[in-house]
Amino acid sequence: MQKEYLNRISLLAVILSGFAFAIAIVALVVVFDYEKIGVVRTADLIAEYSGIEDARIAFASQKEKWQREFNTLQSDYQKSLEKLDAEWTGLTKSEQQKRSDTIAAQKQNLIGYTQVLNEQAGEEEDRAIEKVMSHINECVRRYAEEHGYDVIYGATVEGSILYSKEALDITDELIKILNTEYETRIADGRTSG
Repeated sequence: MQKEYLNRISLLAVILSGFAFAIAIVALVVVFDYEKIGVVRTADLIAEYSGIEDARIAFASQKEKWQREFNTLQSDYQKSLEKLDAEWTGLTKSEQQKRSDTIAAQKQNLIGYTQVLNEQAGEEEDRAIEKVMSHINECVRRYAEEHGYDVIYGATVEGSILYSKEALDITDELIKILNTEYETRIADGRTSG
């Protein structure tokens, strides 16, 4: 009985050893079947993409337009205020009240317009950034698929990747592709993103 028990334990040990060996072989295959990895310096990619500069120029142009509109409203308000000050003593109490109410309404309009402009500017900037980032992300996705990358990491200033071999860095290649695509879209009359 004891011999039978030892045979079973020996058999179990052989089976477990074989199983452990099979797991080790599978683990080695998985470890050596590595993923193709790339790293992109995201700040450089964004900064050197031609489309971002054009988006900045377009946004700056829109901001200048809004600033001119605001300056006009502010100038009108200031002129109305100066006119009221100059005519104040010659006005009746009723006229003074009406003009003061008009000036107060004009001031509220100016404040409201400023708030709307700030909201519009933020939304417009967000849309412009989203459009550019969407194009960049799409280009990176296509590049990864076309070149067999399993993962492309973004190295940021905040330090999400502290080190990688230079051979993994595909930033410059992606910048060339992005700018070539962008120049083609400009030539075709499509300037979004």
